[in-house]
Amino acid sequence: MAASNKVKKILIVSVASVLIVAIIATVIVVSANLISPYKRNNISFNSIKYSRPDLDSLEADFDNAFANVNGSYASAVNSVNVAIAGLSELVTAISYVQVKYSQDYTDEYWSAEYVTLYKAYNEYYNRYFDLLYEVLMSKNNGMLAGFSDEEIEQIKNMHGALGEEYTAAQNNITDITNEYNNLGSDLGGSLTETEMKRYSTEAGELLIELAKNYNFIAESEGYANYAEYAYKSFGRSYTPMEAQTLHQNVKTYLRDVTGTLYASAKSSDGNYYVSSKNSNDILDAAMPVIKNFFNEADNKQYVSGVDVKMEGYLSEAYNYMNRYDQHLRSSNPAGDQGAYTTYLSGYDIPVIFQYMNGTVSDVSTFVHEFGHFSSYYMHGQYGGYDLDYAEVQSQALEMLFMNKYEELYKTFYPALPSSEIEDRAEDLMIENITQTLIFSVQMGCIMDELQYDVYTNTDSYTSGEQVTAKFDELLDDYFTPEIVEGYSVNYDFKYWWAAVSHNFSQPFYYVSYAVSAIPSLTIFIDSLSDYAAALGEYHYIQRYGDGTYDFDRLLEKAGVDDPFESGTVQKIATALEKIA
Repeated sequence: MAASNKVKKILIVSVASVLIVAIIATVIVVSANLISPYKRNNISFNSIKYSRPDLDSLEADFDNAFANVNGSYASAVNSVNVAIAGLSELVTAISYVQVKYSQDYTDEYWSAEYVTLYKAYNEYYNRYFDLLYEVLMSKNNGMLAGFSDEEIEQIKNMHGALGEEYTAAQNNITDITNEYNNLGSDLGGSLTETEMKRYSTEAGELLIELAKNYNFIAESEGYANYAEYAYKSFGRSYTPMEAQTLHQNVKTYLRDVTGTLYASAKSSDGNYYVSSKNSNDILDAAMPVIKNFFNEADNKQYVSGVDVKMEGYLSEAYNYMNRYDQHLRSSNPAGDQGAYTTYLSGYDIPVIFQYMNGTVSDVSTFVHEFGHFSSYYMHGQYGGYDLDYAEVQSQALEMLFMNKYEELYKTFYPALPSSEIEDRAEDLMIENITQTLIFSVQMGCIMDELQYDVYTNTDSYTSGEQVTAKFDELLDDYFTPEIVEGYSVNYDFKYWWAAVSHNFSQPFYYVSYAVSAIPSLTIFIDSLSDYAAALGEYHYIQRYGDGTYDFDRLLEKAGVDDPFESGTVQKIATALEKIA
């Protein structure tokens, strides 16, 4: 690898079971020209031949980089880039293994690979920061000319934090997360109240242990707790305290209107609901409608002032996904029962993993994930640059697709009269608004409050039951009783929090569903009066969802209300009352 004049940097991207978030706000040194401007590589996930990265070579490359820090400028840059290229290869391998592991948590081989690679990553992530610190202190510190003052400060902080206890905490987190995954591998089917109570108790105990280890890492780097650390690491422009203002607005303005909408959805006869014994049937039948939706969205120029031609990107990404089998479906209840989109940086390809329920919900889930996929298709690794607008890209697309619900039901039931098709489409729309977007807003706030309490009052939590009790208390704050009762199936809904893997794989991620769902609701409400304008708002966020703007600035330029602005949630509640 030829030495460049100075080192470049990209984000280390997470491969945890929820899509696309940076593990820690970090940069890595790489050679130039690794990012394609638009199109991705023509590689099928299933064609990849996996072999574990050579960890001995990685160790040797890091040793060589440390040895050459004060050598000639060219040798220093070259050896550092070789070491970081090896770390990038490890990150790609983790992304691949995560998908294989998601397909079956009981598979001993992929479970072992998951733990082995993550622990190797913990080690070399730490060595990476040690290396950057050595570069900073060396005569060749000009290599870091492209790093911001904040990033330089992070290098210094990490150097002071690293040690055996820090690495032990990282490895504990990997082990606890793996233990949680194994705990949930038997969640398929209908769990009884007794089974779910036991599951949530054990999960609560694991969450408390996670909090202790994450807090140790945060405190080692100078933060008061992991809540502050995580918010900053995710690159958010808002703090946990500002999020608490959002929590209060949601409690105040959405609690009652959610109850009204939920009652409206439940008053229907349920004819909107479609299911099949074959887990793929519903989504397969819907694919022509989805493809038509993408074509119609592509065939008009909605975005003014955009410096690239936007027409065709959704259809092009959809055809690319199908051509190279990058939508991986699972029906194994012993694996991950959710859906996510990840990006394999070394291969430059996005991949969707989706557990198939065999119901109409598979359709909206796919459209949601395709919002992430198409962003990765356009922007490569920067498609998931910011958590909050990444979720706008997914949730808003899901809401815009509701315009095609009548066409969807005509596909499912071609013999039904138009009036019944319209009724079913409207019922499904109300159901999805209630169960998807508004649920995301409220549950995003609840999970954020729950985690904040556990992480900032860790010593007061001595049993797993206490976590469930806190969740139950928060349900009362955000939902009317009939909603909580309606969510309960074979067990009391208060135990449900434990089945949400985000709480374990990505602490403090979940609030992004709330923060992004509010702009998505705004786009949906705009679509009711001017569908073309709403598509324009969405396309703008897709086009510039690559780190060009901060979240609040991106929404402002797209013409979408800021979720933290006073009155935004109240405005949404008023509009939803009219729908109900």
